[in-house]
Amino acid sequence: MKNYLKRFVCSVFVMMLLFSTAADPSVEAAANNSTKSTKTNVTTAIKMPEGAYNWKISLNNSIKGSAINKVKNYKVLVIDAQNYNAQEVKKLKDAGHIVLSYLNIGSVESNRKYYNRFKSLRLKTYENWEDEYWVNVSSRTWQNFVINNLAASMVKKGVDGFWVDNTDVYEYNKRGSIYKGLVKILTRLRKYNKTVILNGGDQFITPLIKQGKKHLIDGMVQEEVTTKISSYSGHGSFSNQSKEFQRYYERFFVTAKKANLSVGILEYTRSGSKKSSIKSYAKKKKLNYCIASDLII
Repeated sequence: MKNYLKRFVCSVFVMMLLFSTAADPSVEAAANNSTKSTKTNVTTAIKMPEGAYNWKISLNNSIKGSAINKVKNYKVLVIDAQNYNAQEVKKLKDAGHIVLSYLNIGSVESNRKYYNRFKSLRLKTYENWEDEYWVNVSSRTWQNFVINNLAASMVKKGVDGFWVDNTDVYEYNKRGSIYKGLVKILTRLRKYNKTVILNGGDQFITPLIKQGKKHLIDGMVQEEVTTKISSYSGHGSFSNQSKEFQRYYERFFVTAKKANLSVGILEYTRSGSKKSSIKSYAKKKKLNYCIASDLII
């Protein structure tokens, strides 16, 4: 998923969020040194609910000033905290919102200020997004940057958790070093005592569960389960997903739920009737859901 200039808005209404103690300020220092062990006993800051909860995600910098009033009825907001300062995040939280931040750990984009620092770690171009590249997550330099710079900055700004993207780098580069690199990042990220939700990453999550490391994440959301992007031109065009593809993810969701992970879907359509069917499907399958009307650009 692209992590800038998102032109989609999905609504959030989340009930029965369970809180535990806030993260200790010293946890950042612990995260900086936590590379040796993949096991940790962590009290999750937020437990995400299941059962057809509708999310709002806005990853550009649009929820500022009077625009906050447009999201006043929604409990949880997913933003890219790189586009916000601490005061803006605080304003969202003071208005009663839970704020999660987008965190891209598996790719690097040419529009980011830090892009040139990591050009040498590029693996290959991200399909359909020529200005984005999969990144070598086995690099200690990259791991340190994600934890000590990106994540630390977001924690300082006061976010409640992370919406982690592009663990799919393992799907396209199935090397043990890539898997281990992702595990190291998530292990260190966990030390911040924040909620961790993955966007996609089923082929990474499967061995994560099998190897007893499910405690590193709280849940996941999968794109294009019942719908698919059929064209990336302009705002995009969308169609129905194949039944075979849908059934694959339905089986995977069973596995994820058995591992006590929150599960959701992110779908693309402009059709009112299709939106209704997605909501019914999510309710039947007890999935969180988000419906995007435009291509993510």
